Amino acid sequence: MKAKRLFSILFFIAASVGMQAFAGDKEDALQLLKNKQPKKAFVLMKKAAEAGEAEAQAYLSIMYQTGKGVKQDHAAAMKWMRTAADQGHLIAIHDVGVFYEQGIGVKQDFTEALKWYKKAAEKGDPDAEDRVGAYYRFGLGGLKQDYAESFKWFMKAAEKGNAKAQFHVGVSFDAGQGVQKDNRAAVYWYAKAAMQNHPDALNSVGLMLLEGVGTEKMPKEGLELIEDAANLGVAEAQCNMGIEYESGRYLKADKAKAREWYEKAAAQGNQEAKQRLKDLK
Repeated sequence: MKAKRLFSILFFIAASVGMQAFAGDKEDALQLLKNKQPKKAFVLMKKAAEAGEAEAQAYLSIMYQTGKGVKQDHAAAMKWMRTAADQGHLIAIHDVGVFYEQGIGVKQDFTEALKWYKKAAEKGDPDAEDRVGAYYRFGLGGLKQDYAESFKWFMKAAEKGNAKAQFHVGVSFDAGQGVQKDNRAAVYWYAKAAMQNHPDALNSVGLMLLEGVGTEKMPKEGLELIEDAANLGVAEAQCNMGIEYESGRYLKADKAKAREWYEKAAAQGNQEAKQRLKDLK
């Protein structure tokens, strides 16, 4: 996976920044983090975790994972996240799945990752629902590839507002995977994800607007969305910008700009961009 994403890091940061000072070791530790005293915060968080407080155990795991106030230790991070998960802490249950999926402090194991994602998904965690959908879509964790089951899990998360899942629902409708192909529905779900600034969704809905697929043809608006995605680092969008500058279809032809966008996409391994660079005269 391109980026190691831990759902709890966002939770951790939000809590450490916005936490008001209440009594208790965990709360005091969060206040110390806010005051940029991570080493003192670690001592108090560890004390709360050892006293059996599940949320403190999850926080402590992230401190080990990020090296915040303590030497980075992935094995310790996994140990404390699993301890919190065993007490039923929802974010920890999800993140144990992430640890197994990415091999953080433990041997990579997609079957174990799926087990934990399913536990979190069954408790209504939308990010975990999206991951379960992905496992069915790609046949991971010992599952047989099943687009219909995949779509079911994606939709659960999408309806809760999860941008990644909304994008995946759009892909499902776009490709007719697990559901009847429906361009209008694809545009709808891509747009919902794009409104949350999901990079790939910006590119996808931009392309549909550009070509008038499933919606009215709106090249100007489509190009703006594709450019937004390209600026966010989406290789396919960068290649698409190169194509438009090379062709002069909706933008003033400019081979220098086309080359610039192709080079950005090619640097990320985009094969079409690599070929177009070779063919660009």
